[in-house]
Amino acid sequence: MSTKTQDTPVFRSRLRSRRGFALLIALLVGLGAFAIHMVVSAEIRRAELKFEAEVQAVADNVKRKLHANEAVLSGFVAFLQAVERHDLAATRRYAQAALAPFEHIYMLEVARRVLPEEQADFEHSLQTSRPDFRIRSFGEVTRRDYPQRSSERASWPIVFLHPPLPAAEAIHGVDVATVPHVDAILSAATATRSAWTTPIFEMLEGGRAYILLQAIERSAEGDSRNKPNYFGNQMVALMLVRVESLLPENIDPGLAVSLRVGNVGGIPDEIMIPETRESAMRAGAFLLPVFSRSVSSGSLSQPLQLSMTRQLRWQDLANSGFILLMIGICIVLVLASFNIYQQIGTMHTAAEEHERAEHQAMHDALTGLPNRHLLADRVRQAVHRWERHGSHFAVLVVDLDYFKDINDSYGHEAGDRVLGVTASRMATQLRASDTIARFGGDEFIIILTDILSAADAEGVAEKVRCAVAQPISIGRHEISVTCSLGISLCPDDGIDFNTLRHAADLAMYEAKGHGRNTIAVAHG
Repeated sequence: MSTKTQDTPVFRSRLRSRRGFALLIALLVGLGAFAIHMVVSAEIRRAELKFEAEVQAVADNVKRKLHANEAVLSGFVAFLQAVERHDLAATRRYAQAALAPFEHIYMLEVARRVLPEEQADFEHSLQTSRPDFRIRSFGEVTRRDYPQRSSERASWPIVFLHPPLPAAEAIHGVDVATVPHVDAILSAATATRSAWTTPIFEMLEGGRAYILLQAIERSAEGDSRNKPNYFGNQMVALMLVRVESLLPENIDPGLAVSLRVGNVGGIPDEIMIPETRESAMRAGAFLLPVFSRSVSSGSLSQPLQLSMTRQLRWQDLANSGFILLMIGICIVLVLASFNIYQQIGTMHTAAEEHERAEHQAMHDALTGLPNRHLLADRVRQAVHRWERHGSHFAVLVVDLDYFKDINDSYGHEAGDRVLGVTASRMATQLRASDTIARFGGDEFIIILTDILSAADAEGVAEKVRCAVAQPISIGRHEISVTCSLGISLCPDDGIDFNTLRHAADLAMYEAKGHGRNTIAVAHG
């Protein structure tokens, strides 16, 4: 006895001085490394989800603007089909009203078809209002050499543009068929009468843009005498869209964004907005990932590809690292402070965990009722009592009616609430010797012990049915729930659980077939 008394403090002293200290250091390093890994992984995942949300927000913003482009162009085309050929003022008023809500649309223009033999008369007609008007090639305006077009081909001079910006005034009268990045698209648009998009190009007044255009043809009618014929019978409506304005103004500078618009023509058709990819990569991050995603506009008239990239950096995770270190220090302090009580605490915790695990293994987590494992044990006990004492018992299968509609209409949280309230109400109608269990989903099974006849079981079933039928308040909603019940008896319908449950289940479906919210007894 004395030997044990002397050995115990020595053992504890050595544990505290050597193994205990080493254990605490090992726990500190291991928990610290594990915590760092878990927190960094969680922060990376959080950053990735944030990036996905940013991509989706930018993509939605761009798609809304593309839809607006198509709607404005469609309305402008319809207007041009109806407006008087000389009514430039009405056209300007319409364009001003159409563009007012959309800051990203740079300009609306109209070019009309002019045959070679009509060119002189056309120019003379428009010079009554614009003395300097004449049809010019794009190369003449830009002072660049472009391939000459055949003089026998019709020209498409720009006769209208809005807003009338001084920087864009030089393109008035320019034949759009002489513009390299428009010529091929113009031919396609006039052949199909549908909207087409040019590749991205540099505008004369600076900046990058693309053109969404659609050809228009209307019936030939005589023009008003002595009035300039601006629009004629064949036109093309053009919408200039600045590429930079397609994106929101508040994009995170850590994002590298690129847009690719159009797929016809040989000039560059990709733009980086803002041009941050290189700087983001230089900032770098050792062992941290690069997030990248591409989204297509899904529009046939404006084929656009949006790509976004983010290089995750360590400074993005700095705050989480500090919190991680503080958590690690707290863990070490707690472990050191309670080292003396470690064994007692461990035993107590183990006992609680065992009890909790045993309860969880035999009960349903949502309703707290016995699950099918505990139910099977209760049925075996009831069978044993019947074999020894002749005590009859009944098995009731309860199924909630239209429960799926509750989940679909009010959500799964409301459905869980209904299951919990319903289970509690059914349990209050039973004796302490009876058993109610959740068998799965919205199905419950009740074991009624020591009954004398089917009428006894039907009486209890009726009380259960009425209890379930009471309205349930969930938030601002009153939900009405009903149930269908099937009853089987031992030994009339079987002497084992599976047989009795099957018989009660068939009776329950018979109750549902009679209109639900009713009770049926197995036929034996």
